[in-house]
Amino acid sequence: MSFRPIVVGALYPGISRGVKADLLATQALGGSAHPVCTAHVVAGRGVVTDVLNVPTDTVSAQFEHLAATESPTAAKVGVIGDAPTVETTFDHLQTLDGPVILDLTLSGPSGEDVMGQKGLDALLDHLDEPDLVTVRKTDASLVAGMEIPSLDDAQVAVQRIAQRGAEQVLLRCGRR
Repeated sequence: MSFRPIVVGALYPGISRGVKADLLATQALGGSAHPVCTAHVVAGRGVVTDVLNVPTDTVSAQFEHLAATESPTAAKVGVIGDAPTVETTFDHLQTLDGPVILDLTLSGPSGEDVMGQKGLDALLDHLDEPDLVTVRKTDASLVAGMEIPSLDDAQVAVQRIAQRGAEQVLLRCGRR
């Protein structure tokens, strides 16, 4: 059986981030990814001009199309967008027979805000559903409600995120 994940996230047309990066990573691993675009980020050369959320019914249509035409084996969820899209995404992923990885993403690579407070609240209600939650240090600070200047603080942040429901948490601390 080949590796065929659903990759949920933002499309950054000018750079290899989000869905585009996930498609390339899956291909490098010998798999074939099925994208679900939740946002369109106008960005390039370190500058973000705009973040446009894809309408929830369009996100749902993408999932429905994949369910009817493909047999995905896993899912990797990145940028989701707003609260209704969070609910739609996790509703559709409940039927998936395979692991789900949530890359808890609140801000983009250039610091752009890709999820408001309502979206974050909705996402936190689903932290117990993914098999693994990964998070960058910047976003972990927001979720855990603390600064993370040291590896000891990173451990406390992971514990706080786990207390919100995530069974397995991987905190990415960059060069640390």
